[in-house]
Amino acid sequence: MNSKRISYAFLLGIGLMLLAVSCADEPENIQELLPGRWELQQATRNGEPTRSLADLYFEFDATGIMRTNLPVAKGESSYLISGQAIEQNQDGNVIAYTVSSITDSTLVLQTELRDTPFQFQLLRATANQE
Repeated sequence: MNSKRISYAFLLGIGLMLLAVSCADEPENIQELLPGRWELQQATRNGEPTRSLADLYFEFDATGIMRTNLPVAKGESSYLISGQAIEQNQDGNVIAYTVSSITDSTLVLQTELRDTPFQFQLLRATANQE
């Protein structure tokens, strides 16, 4: 009887640990971590590295305004966060980005532009870089 309780407790403990690990894979609170300037470290187009976006940056403020020099969405526009998605609205044209990961210093965005998948690995700019 005692060994059954130990087995159940062990299985319950393993289940709780697996649940905790699976929750840790989701990005943290995007709303809190996103504001600031993010500069490109690496970009891929169709899974292949591309250098054509070498100077790419995104700036997000806490009021829902963003700035970028992404060629198809240059300038200032509004944005909304919904789950793991950022939706940029520039004059009625919506560009959706998926936040693959975010920390206080790194941001990975995925998007599809003109039927081509892109991934942007960005670093938060420090005060002297801005």
